[in-house]
Amino acid sequence: MIHVLPVRTPTLPPATHTNVYRVGRVVFDAASPYADEQARTLAWVRESPVPVDTIVLTHHHHDHVGGAEALRTALRASGTPAKILAHRDSVLPFDLDGTLDDGDVLDTGDGPLRAVYTPGHAHGHLVFLAENGDCIAGDLVAGTGTIVVAPPEGHLETYLQSLRRMLPLAKRLYPAHGPDLPGEDTLRHYLFHRAMRTEQVRVARDALLAAGEPVTPVAVAERVYAGIPGVDPLFAALQVAAILAWLEEHHGG
Repeated sequence: MIHVLPVRTPTLPPATHTNVYRVGRVVFDAASPYADEQARTLAWVRESPVPVDTIVLTHHHHDHVGGAEALRTALRASGTPAKILAHRDSVLPFDLDGTLDDGDVLDTGDGPLRAVYTPGHAHGHLVFLAENGDCIAGDLVAGTGTIVVAPPEGHLETYLQSLRRMLPLAKRLYPAHGPDLPGEDTLRHYLFHRAMRTEQVRVARDALLAAGEPVTPVAVAERVYAGIPGVDPLFAALQVAAILAWLEEHHGG
């Protein structure tokens, strides 16, 4: 069974929390850098009927790893030889005790979970798939907000490939931000939305070119996101930059 504890983190609005998941002896994305939330996470971890001894990170972004080292330290202080695992491409401010790769299986004590390599949003991004199709999804999708694919780390085509890979596999998605989601419908929506946004960026880019104006991510984003409330201009420009790179890769601009 998948248990969830949303913890307050310095994540991107409109999200304010990151979901920590627990399956048997394994905790995923011990996320919060804040002492009060770390204490709450430790208390919740100690509620597990199977003693937790493994902390797994879906990827290395700060709003997913901020409490991992503190949790490992606290568990070790209580006599549990806790370890932190992540993909080898993760760039972290602390040492890993081991790495995970595509196809590795975690023995959680409450059913196996298979690691699936799903980069695009972040280097080394992994999701974890149960035999029934439940999927701890990290930042592959979001129940609150959106997934920023920001160059140079973010790469749109790689991200789209990860969405397509999970389409026949994930029956239920448990994202890092917000509530759980239906697998197929959500993944199809994400693919449709990215295709729609790509076409909007292409049209805006071509209009700037026809007008003899500079084509920059900011200029394109101002056209594409005009009138959409609550859009952060910086992250809109980053999303556009990823799409412009995709257009260059696939259509020579």
